[in-house]
Amino acid sequence: MVPNILLILKYNSDFLVYTDVDTNVEIKDFDRFHVFLSTGGPLVEASLEEMNQNQPHTNRGEDSQPLQSLLMKKAPQILQEYKTTGFVSMQSRKLLVKTCIGDLVERCGFYPLNGDKLALAKSIIATFPSLSVQVAGQGEGFLDSEFGRFTGEKADLFLRKWEANIIPKLKAVAAMEPGLCTLLKGIEDMTEDEACYTMLVLLTHLLSPVGVSHCSAKTTITNLLDFVLPGTRIASLCSDSSTSSTNHQPQVICIGDLRSLKQYVIVAKNDKVTIPLDDGLKCAVDKLFKLYWVCNLSYPPPLCPVFTFFEYIYDLPFSTQRKAKVLELIAQLKACK
Repeated sequence: MVPNILLILKYNSDFLVYTDVDTNVEIKDFDRFHVFLSTGGPLVEASLEEMNQNQPHTNRGEDSQPLQSLLMKKAPQILQEYKTTGFVSMQSRKLLVKTCIGDLVERCGFYPLNGDKLALAKSIIATFPSLSVQVAGQGEGFLDSEFGRFTGEKADLFLRKWEANIIPKLKAVAAMEPGLCTLLKGIEDMTEDEACYTMLVLLTHLLSPVGVSHCSAKTTITNLLDFVLPGTRIASLCSDSSTSSTNHQPQVICIGDLRSLKQYVIVAKNDKVTIPLDDGLKCAVDKLFKLYWVCNLSYPPPLCPVFTFFEYIYDLPFSTQRKAKVLELIAQLKACK
């Protein structure tokens, strides 16, 4: 039986997504369309190219050309940069991803098989060995080194500015907000890490995303820093459900509490990555931001304004469009003397 076509989506090469089209659109290049099919049973979703193909598309003549040949044709500057400097800049990484994904979609359709994606990953690592990094044991040094390469002399700006410049001005801003000044109660008697945590909580209130309730704002900090009991094994953090946060994006986990003996660890649950850290909370936040930036990760939505504010501290260009609250806070800080 010929299946009924319920919906046709056309591939948009500018945004690498499928979008609705008018039913009268002239259909060409079926591998560039996406259809929903029904044979009387459950709704089936398939791309036309994938209907008759189940195997990885890794041996298809010119379409399966090695990665180096692909880059020589479409982005030779990436290979030249790597040959000259030994690493791939952030701009080149973005171009590398765009080029590789574009080629993968052209060859395999919008839903490539796992075998195709694995083959691409292996090709990238084989072509650019420096992108294969064993994080455990050298994560801190790698993050500092890579971030320094991308930003020049800006790698230590957060550590230099946070306590000397940012915290005093944040206190002044909070003192003028009736609902926030209570957060500063007893801060002079706090340990360095307790004071740092208090200021981070303050930031999540000052820079809460639009539409987030006051109650939700109280839990936003857990996307940045969460706690587990003393003695928790680092190896268990990627699967441990004892943390109160459901966040699976990279975050700092404190084993213990802020006043007593503790261990900070960056945990990326989705990727099963843990990076034990040697210093205090200020340094842990510094390393977490560098991980997001070096690996070009999207910020957790509740923390997007906070991370955008961190970009300001590092003197980096803003990477998000929703920055009105951040600009307002910066203006307030600059007005403080």
